[in-house]
Amino acid sequence: MAMAARGKNAGRFKNMPAAQVRKLAEALGYESTPARSELLRRLAGRSDLEARLAGLVASLSRNARELFCAFAGKRVPADAVESGSGLSPEDAREALAELEEKGLAGMRSKGECEFAAKPAPFPKPPSEPDIAQRFGSRRFLMDLVRLMQLVRQKDLRVLSDGSPGVRFLSKLEAVLRVEGDEGGGRFDAYMNLLYRVALEAGLLELEGKLLRVARGADDFFQMPLHTRVQELFEAWLRCKGMNELNLSDRLRLKGKPSPNSNDIPDHNRLCSARRQLADCLSHFPGDRWYPADGLVSFCRAKAPDMLVKALPDDRAAEMNLVYRGIFARDGSDHPDGLPRAGNWHRVEGEFIRVALWVLSALGVVELDGGGDWFRLTPEGRYCLGLTPEPTCAGLKGKCLVIQPNFEVVVFQQNATPEILHTLGMFADLVAGRENPVYQMNLASIYRSAKEGMNFDEVRDFLEECSTTGVPPNVAATLREWWDRCNTVYFEQYCDVLELPPDRPELAALLANGNGGKVRAGRLLVFPGGMPSPPKAARVLDHRNRTRCAKADPDGLITLDLEAADVFVEPLLSGMAKLEGREGNRAFYRLDPAAFAAMNDEEYERALGFLETVCGELPPQAAFRILSSRGGGVEVKVGEIKAVRLSSDTKRLKLEEALFAPYAVGRLGDFWLLPADKWERVKGHLRELGIRTGKAGKALKEAAKNGGDGSTARLRQGRREIVELLNRAAERGAFVELVYSLPDGLGRFVVKPIEVITNGGGEVVEAYDPQRGGNVLLTLSNIESVRRLLRRSSKET
Repeated sequence: MAMAARGKNAGRFKNMPAAQVRKLAEALGYESTPARSELLRRLAGRSDLEARLAGLVASLSRNARELFCAFAGKRVPADAVESGSGLSPEDAREALAELEEKGLAGMRSKGECEFAAKPAPFPKPPSEPDIAQRFGSRRFLMDLVRLMQLVRQKDLRVLSDGSPGVRFLSKLEAVLRVEGDEGGGRFDAYMNLLYRVALEAGLLELEGKLLRVARGADDFFQMPLHTRVQELFEAWLRCKGMNELNLSDRLRLKGKPSPNSNDIPDHNRLCSARRQLADCLSHFPGDRWYPADGLVSFCRAKAPDMLVKALPDDRAAEMNLVYRGIFARDGSDHPDGLPRAGNWHRVEGEFIRVALWVLSALGVVELDGGGDWFRLTPEGRYCLGLTPEPTCAGLKGKCLVIQPNFEVVVFQQNATPEILHTLGMFADLVAGRENPVYQMNLASIYRSAKEGMNFDEVRDFLEECSTTGVPPNVAATLREWWDRCNTVYFEQYCDVLELPPDRPELAALLANGNGGKVRAGRLLVFPGGMPSPPKAARVLDHRNRTRCAKADPDGLITLDLEAADVFVEPLLSGMAKLEGREGNRAFYRLDPAAFAAMNDEEYERALGFLETVCGELPPQAAFRILSSRGGGVEVKVGEIKAVRLSSDTKRLKLEEALFAPYAVGRLGDFWLLPADKWERVKGHLRELGIRTGKAGKALKEAAKNGGDGSTARLRQGRREIVELLNRAAERGAFVELVYSLPDGLGRFVVKPIEVITNGGGEVVEAYDPQRGGNVLLTLSNIESVRRLLRRSSKET
């Protein structure tokens, strides 16, 4: 057969002039520089010549194609071309010039025009191919439903760039994979395709990094099958974030798309390539099978610049061009990428093969088991504009078995994506992939009511699709649950239901069988979480909590009880002391001792809570909290002024009286004052005749010596230090001190015994475990008490 085809190829070009043969070889992407006899011999040996020739003819303009079809394989006088083509003389001349440029027509010496022969039709498979059943439109639509159900029931998050992470894919794989699925990269590629197309088709949407089912998803599953396939097909055409070459098991990409440094196609190039491939597929009509390699060769002539600018093989070899950044997985002949000469089928061809697999999953084409043959589906021919709307068969069948325990078993063989989607709107997927099991409960019924469904719709759907009917207890309970939907509030992420004040009897009904406990008459708490998500009340969702309190510089928190949810006050009482109530307001004062007793996790949670309900804390209140945890904490507290007195004015001993009432900390010799307080202090200084100036260099030096790098450490106030030392003395606890020494700061662990007032100063008597005896420490030299250490002297 190969010898016969080779002889046929040699015969079809033997009468063509040498210049025409070279033009034709160049247009087909072959070498065009050899002599005529050698060129004819090489063309005769090409097995893909007919497919490339068909693609070249398909790339012609309409007039040029009509002219070629009228005279293909003939030698016609030049004047007869214009008269016998049925075109106007001007159109005929333009069409003939286009054919001559492509090498499909050439003028001979006797004023005659030689036309190349028509391409032979594509071969047919030796036997009817077996259609690949692993991936197809029905499986893809079913898996879309499962993906959306997973998003409804779980908090699925994606990476910062919008791509699915490892945890996302592992959860999705647990739901999608069935026995017989390919392992490794091909199934990962399928899950990525499913996610990207669902996102682009508007079935899913992103709220930050959180994935949500879009409101238009229900409308999608109400469409006829061919319209749904068209929606998915168009979503793939414009799909962002997906590169078919990354899905290939034959190629690997190195780097990110960059036109100046590599040939890896970017988003715009990929969208253009997909549309070019769709245009090429429109030339393969009918329901017959075509060879996949024939499509690749067809595209080589029809759309040679699919991914990069194409050149004939001999010219690409002469220029030593490579596909920069694109390598074969089994190695490469060039360190920068695959050579361009002779590798169009390995790069662009691989893009086409992967795209065919994608289109088979979307239901546009069908592939045989080995991927060697393909054909357009009725929906695919509709998507490409080759046929009108196909007729739609009935979409619903008897495939549900409803159990008295509210479980719904689905027989997958008779199920359709529409049935699974509708069922997932009011029931939760709990088990199974071959024959999935769904569970109806109060939370899932509430979710369906929130999405606009009503009891009659659900009852009619279950009766229509059930093989055994709806058990009476299920129908009655569903009606009862639906009546409750207007009185119970569900939101995700929490384990508490807040009940309306006028329906306290609901608490006992909801708690029955779920292990819930009623608190405060209105709060139903599920210790282990509700039986199925979404889990309960919005009052515990910190993202829904708004500002409802105001913090004063002295640590007083004014709480608006009307704006606050029921959990704000109990949480606030754990870090502040109640000072009184007035109308709808409650007054709390921050308790430094409560913050000092917290572990790191509790402390971070408390700060986050205060930021949520109060907004930004005043600097004085922030430093009051920080001082309770021990100094040396970096914090943003707004605009702070660093002030110190000159050596002359220090003799007046006015620092304590001037700065201590307003300061929020110290940095070496500098007092840290809020900007508004500094204006008041500046007025006092003027009254005393003390001038103010700048001390930038000294301040930088103080920050350098007093901090651990670029951030200055904040000195605690004397009062806080004394309180912490007295508390440690009462408990017999050890403390870690930051102490000012002549050569810098040092840290010591001691057990305070007593704070002693001695004349004008104060000293601390403490036990030093390293020396084995008591020492006296000057209180003014203690920069901060970092932490209390609950250790015995023996352990120390």
